[in-house]
Order: sequence, then C-alpha cells, then structure tokens
Amino acid sequence: MKRIYYLLTATSAIFCISCNKSTSEEDKKLQEQATAFQASIVNHTYRLTNFYSDKPIDYNPYDSVVKSETDLNIYVLPYLWDDQYTYSNAGKLDIAQGANKIGGESADVLHFDYQIGVKPGNVYFNYFDYYYKPMQYNLDSFNDSTFIIWVNGPIGSKLFSRFVRIK
Repeated sequence: MKRIYYLLTATSAIFCISCNKSTSEEDKKLQEQATAFQASIVNHTYRLTNFYSDKPIDYNPYDSVVKSETDLNIYVLPYLWDDQYTYSNAGKLDIAQGANKIGGESADVLHFDYQIGVKPGNVYFNYFDYYYKPMQYNLDSFNDSTFIIWVNGPIGSKLFSRFVRIK
C-alpha cells in the first residue's frame, strides 16, 4: 500500500511540475508577444479601419429593428474615423482629431495613457472606448501594418477593432 502511495505522490508531483512549466512557458510567450506588440506600435500612427463581430449579433438592442450582423462599421461614431492615434514608448497616446471632433473637445490633439501587459491566457491593451473612457481590450493579432483588438460583446460574441498604420 505504501508503494502505491509513493507512486501516486511522485506521479502527482511530476504532473504539477509539468503544469507549472507549461504555464510558465505560455506566460513567457505572452510576455514576448506583449513586448513585440509594444515595439511595433511605438512612434507609429494608426487609424481605425474596421469594427466587426465574430458572429451575427443585434448590436443595438434599443432600436426597434432586430438585426443579425457582423459588419458593425455603421455603429462607429463619426469622429473616430478620422482620428489618428500615435503611441509613444512611455505609454502615452496622442489622438490627433480630424475635422470630426468628439463633442465637448475642440482640441486638435487629445492626450491619453495606454498600457500593454499580460493576464492569464491573453495580452491585454488598456485603451479606451468610443467615448474615450478607459477600457481593457485583448490583443487578437498584429503585424508591421495593422493590429486587431477585441472585447467581449453581446451573446458571447467578440467585438473586433482593426487599426492600420498610416505613418
């Protein structure tokens, strides 16, 4: 009986060590991804180009029309389309407002903070919503010319925002 106990204990210990190693390796990969994403956006300017859902949803449940759509560009507020987002290495974001400005803000450039980090299973992006209020997004993907972030949406959907580098 003791022999089985020791065997189970040893097996459990090996299993726990391999789980920790796997988690540690995943955390390391996520941290590398976060660092690479940060490096890819610093000193570059982006523009929002697309807003969509991963599955059909009724994005506006408060109107009288029930829709089932994935292309959500019609819901993007006009002032967001012509804004230009420039990121610095110090976690600072400058938003150059175009001709369409957010209500109550006449400044040509708005200043915000952003943060990129790691949480279990994801790279996060502390950014802002369409009213420029703080909001945490998840990184979906990025390359030298674009990045895509997402938040949870209605009925288990994911809402994606795609940004394209313009400078």
